[in-house]
Amino acid sequence: MKISFDYDSTLSLKYWQLLATKYLAAGHDVWIVTYRFMDGHPLNRFTNNGKVIAVATVLGIPIENIIFTNMEPKWKSLEGFDMHYDDDEVEIDDIKMNLHPQTIGILV
Repeated sequence: MKISFDYDSTLSLKYWQLLATKYLAAGHDVWIVTYRFMDGHPLNRFTNNGKVIAVATVLGIPIENIIFTNMEPKWKSLEGFDMHYDDDEVEIDDIKMNLHPQTIGILV
C-alpha cells in the first residue's frame, strides 16, 4: 500500500512515528505529505524543514518520499495513495470529496 502522513501534529509525534515504522517494516510505501512550503520557496521564511527531513531519515522514509504542497490542498498530491493520516479535518474532508474511495483519509 501507498500510505502518507501529515507531518505537523501527526508524524511529528512518537505514536504516529511508531505506526509509520510498522508500515515500513511490513513493506509498505510510506510518504510524508505536508502543507509546508519547500525549502527555497520564496514564501518559506518561517519554517525549517530540517525536522521533517530528520524524522524521515530516522524512520527510513526516503527523502524523495516527502511532498511539500506549498500550502496547496493535500488531496491534489494524493492521487494514487491508499491512505493518508492527518490531524486537519478539512484535509480529510477534501480527500473524501475528491479521492474517495480510492484514497482513505484518516483523522488523527
